[in-house]
Amino acid sequence: MQIERHLDPVWGEMLTLIGNGDFNKDQTLVLPLDFGPRILKFLIADQNIFKDFPEHRQDASDSFKLYGGHRLWSAPEDKVDCYEPDNLRIDCEFSENSVLLRDQKPRKFMREICIKETSTWHIEHRLINNSKDEVKISAWPITMLPVHFSAVLPMPNKPRQGLNPNRNLVLWPYTSLQDSRLSSHADFMSVSPDKSSAFKIGYFNAAGFLAAQSENHYFVKYYPPGSQGTHPDFSANSEVYTDQNVLELESLSSYTSLMPGQSIVHREIWLAAERRAIQQDLLNFARESSKELKMPEGFCWDF
Repeated sequence: MQIERHLDPVWGEMLTLIGNGDFNKDQTLVLPLDFGPRILKFLIADQNIFKDFPEHRQDASDSFKLYGGHRLWSAPEDKVDCYEPDNLRIDCEFSENSVLLRDQKPRKFMREICIKETSTWHIEHRLINNSKDEVKISAWPITMLPVHFSAVLPMPNKPRQGLNPNRNLVLWPYTSLQDSRLSSHADFMSVSPDKSSAFKIGYFNAAGFLAAQSENHYFVKYYPPGSQGTHPDFSANSEVYTDQNVLELESLSSYTSLMPGQSIVHREIWLAAERRAIQQDLLNFARESSKELKMPEGFCWDF
């Protein structure tokens, strides 16, 4: 992994991580240092497949801003904890094949995002209980993509028989199952943004990945699915949100009770490719690619 530092006229001081692994060679992650922690851009052949909002950087107020890219929240969603502004400079540490970003300003849940390169991108998210009380939370990484992407939500259904339910679907107050953006198929659902109103669904995803595709690119994030019944939002470990501006792929760790000073860690593996170079549907791409990756303990890819 090659690490470079530069000054952007809009975003300020930035780090670029240029991949050199089997699955991410010449891909670039762009990390801001003047706010965060977050991964702002994911470049493939100089094209950013993440959604960013440079106009929000011009807002001088100290309110929370959706700068875009990839961020870390705590679940369940809270108006205070999640929307605490992250507009100040962060700390950064380097090692031979990783970069660690962490909060510099004290907050209730201190956040760390560690980017490591092996054959692809490994993203480690850590929430630290910085309060004086015991808390029960889930780590909640959110990846923002442009609306020309469509999300693919795998729904493994094996075996296809039995008397008891084996899948769930979680709805938000503004979600309608009649929404034209939602399509249901035998082994997956898809969400294709096409209008301005908000839409969100969640579910327990035993496959352990979420994916998205555009005309030119695939993007897949793998993560440990955990055990059913141990997650927030009616046991959802996977959620997808969209509106007129963005498509979000969201994974969640299991609920964990943390004493002061304790932390929770949630890992993702990212895989992206130019679609024209791999002529196959997204689910097959995710299946076949996952078998080639050296998945850490706790990840599930045999779906």
